[in-house]
Amino acid sequence: MNDAPPSALLTAEEGDLLLLLARQEMRSAVSGSAPPPPHPPLPESFSAAGDVFVTLTRGGLLRGCLGTWKAEGSLWRNLLRAARGAALEDPRFPPVTAPELEGLAVEVTVLDPPAVIAGPDEIVIGRHGVSVSHRLGRGLLLPQVAIEHRVGPEEFLRLVCRKAGLPPDSWRRDTVIEAFSARVFRESGGPEGL
Repeated sequence: MNDAPPSALLTAEEGDLLLLLARQEMRSAVSGSAPPPPHPPLPESFSAAGDVFVTLTRGGLLRGCLGTWKAEGSLWRNLLRAARGAALEDPRFPPVTAPELEGLAVEVTVLDPPAVIAGPDEIVIGRHGVSVSHRLGRGLLLPQVAIEHRVGPEEFLRLVCRKAGLPPDSWRRDTVIEAFSARVFRESGGPEGL
């Protein structure tokens, strides 16, 4: 029996294929053309259920990021949704245009199943992403966000509450907090475990 999280079982080659598929989906989305057929056969791991985020950056600055959370469907299908969403549907940015696409760096983050936690003492910065759910809003931050912003566990919870449109200390009451690990694949280098 293997106790490794699902994302840890992905190979570097599978990560490269996820990046390629994400970029192909974004190309078809921004050009308005039909998506390309998948590379037959896709690895078996792509057929398993899995959540994924696609992040786009230009010159190290965020240009788009969307993904799935507790979504039904395979990792492959969720990847295509996330890639299209990051390019065209992130409400913080205008849609990506075809000419700018080649200048963007693509990052794919494959999420492991979440676990409910009680608070900041159970968050390991650099390893865990966090989701908060409250009747008034829900927010999620990937593990790499805490590192990029150089925050500790409690400030990380404040950030995710703000992202959810909640007061920063909402995590202290009437909120479900979940932590998850993830694996990041970047075009500019090899895979990175978080």
